[in-house]
Amino acid sequence: MSIKYVGRHDVTQEQMDAALRCGAQRASGHAFAMRHDGRPLRQGLREISGDVLDLAGARPLEDPALETPVSREVLLTAAECALGELDLGCFPEGDWEVPLPFVDETLSSDEIVYAEGREPLSPATTARAWVRALALCVISGLIWERDRVIGPMLHEDHAPALRDGVPYSARDAVSAPADLAGMDALCAYLTIEQGRLPGALLGPVPFARPGLEARKRVVERLDAAGALDADQRLLRA
Repeated sequence: MSIKYVGRHDVTQEQMDAALRCGAQRASGHAFAMRHDGRPLRQGLREISGDVLDLAGARPLEDPALETPVSREVLLTAAECALGELDLGCFPEGDWEVPLPFVDETLSSDEIVYAEGREPLSPATTARAWVRALALCVISGLIWERDRVIGPMLHEDHAPALRDGVPYSARDAVSAPADLAGMDALCAYLTIEQGRLPGALLGPVPFARPGLEARKRVVERLDAAGALDADQRLLRA
């Protein structure tokens, strides 16, 4: 099979600026609808995340390393939305807050009451949502903000809830064995320590490749999970 290479088309600065303005308007529109029009929150956060990730996909033309403030805000907003969607799916009765740095807004339980029954039945909150949230936290750099303790939250709160089928939610959510194995494999990369008081603490670095014995256990769990997708197979390395 031959691969056809397609040349990248030229995009003017004016077009890129217009795309950013349009993306910001769409994100603000979603936030307004969630705040004032009863838009289902998980659905709205998912839509914002998708819209800003489309912008992130276009940013490398101007910012190949995605290091400018605008690119960082776009990626951080996608990560915050993914975390918020996961949190609401696992703990619908809990307090929550979702910063949206790209549009300089914050959504929270202080002003919006979450109505789980308004959410579409699909997609359910499964281990795939956990993996997506972690991936965006790593890509955006949010995982390295130690005061957010994202690693312990994902490891000690969300992962167990997903293994148990999100028992705090009224919605059924059953994760596929391979997705659970992939989530458990990535849990091994979250450096967690137990302190003198109850609760997990961040390790010296929030995210790191586990040691040899831990990787062996990861491979065993993945092998026992059945058919794996391409990303899950990479975790065997």
